[in-house]
Formats: sequence, structure tokens, C-alpha cells
Amino acid sequence: MARLLIVEANPLMRDMLTRRLNREGFQSITASNSVQAIALARAERPALILLDIDVPMLNGWQVAQRLRSIPETRTIPIIVLTGSPLPEIDQQFSETGYDAYESKPINFSQLIAKIRWLARPNNDDDGLGKPPSEVVIL
Repeated sequence: MARLLIVEANPLMRDMLTRRLNREGFQSITASNSVQAIALARAERPALILLDIDVPMLNGWQVAQRLRSIPETRTIPIIVLTGSPLPEIDQQFSETGYDAYESKPINFSQLIAKIRWLARPNNDDDGLGKPPSEVVIL
């Protein structure tokens, strides 16, 4: 069972994501702000991070940049959750290096497919080739 870090400021969205992902067989830990997110990522080393852009203190882009600069968290896949327009996502990708994004409102079948693809063990050389068509990896 892969352990996921859900970083979401909205308690209702955080609870809904946690319950939905737990039903899919994932174990979830949660953070409601950027400081908690970075500390939990370092301490827990989750298989994947779901990162909302609008979190308190540092925004999601800044959190992603920090996580990429820390040796213990550099390789943890990050899926950004956003309601932002696509051009902003493309620009921010080049600056932060997150792995994928999911627009809000969330399409859970797409999100689950992305999580399963990115959080699989040894995802760099498992011989599975390209991700399924519903998984857009940046």
C-alpha cells in the first residue's frame, strides 16, 4: 500500500481526498499548510505528494521548488492540484519540475491512474514503458 501525502488547505477537500484515496487502497497522511507539508515529506518520505497550489504560508509552487531542493524529497513524485489555467501550469512546470497535474474539479479516475503510475515502486526501470493514455505526465 503506497503512502501518499495530501497537501490541501480546505478541510472538506482534504477529508474527501483522504477518504477516496483510502478506499482505493492508499494510505494517506495530510498537511494543511506548506510548513507541515515540507516537514512531513522529509520525515515520512511518501510514495507521492498531492499538492494543492493554494496552501497557506508558501504557495504550492514554492513548496514544490523547496521539495526539489532537499535531497530526501527530490525524487518524490508530485501531482499538483489546481484550478489555474493551463498556460500558467506550463510556465510553472519549467520552474518547479512537478510530475503531473490534475485540474479541479478533480476527475478521480484520471487522478487515480496518475497516482498508480507515479507511485509504483521503482517506476524508472520497471519495464512498463509509457503511462496509460489517461495519464498525462509532464
